[in-house]
Amino acid sequence: MTIKQEMTRYSSFLLRLWQEEKTKRSVTWHGKVESIQTGRKWQFSAPEALFDFLWTEVEGVQSETSSLAQKFTQE
Repeated sequence: MTIKQEMTRYSSFLLRLWQEEKTKRSVTWHGKVESIQTGRKWQFSAPEALFDFLWTEVEGVQSETSSLAQKFTQE
């Protein structure tokens, strides 16, 4: 594998996670992902959706054409 081929497989993301308290007994996790290469940002209101998105990216599926990407909110 050449260096150029290796670079095309590389993706980096900035991941932010935070909790919001809904009630005294309930919290909701939120997340934001930013692509370092493109600057595109996605926001999530459930950790499962965020992890599904990242898994899709790792698998090499283009998020723009993936049906999974329609679940996500792009900023």
